[in-house]
Amino acid sequence: MSKLKEFLKEIGCNAELLERYKEDPIKTMKHYGLSQEEIDAVCKLDMDKIKELVGDECDYLTIIHHIDEHKM
Repeated sequence: MSKLKEFLKEIGCNAELLERYKEDPIKTMKHYGLSQEEIDAVCKLDMDKIKELVGDECDYLTIIHHIDEHKM
């Protein structure tokens, strides 16, 4: 299983990981062991790249995104 796929599943059921992610997404992803390519895909919300990285067998994706980053 890819590290990104593992991370996306874990963040959906691990409240502590989710809180760390909300505080500092990049640091949390690096600490979890994601590659720079994986981190970049999540930060850019590049769904095509994320799907490529996690594989076609992934039946769901959890992406946490901070709306305030886009000044909305």
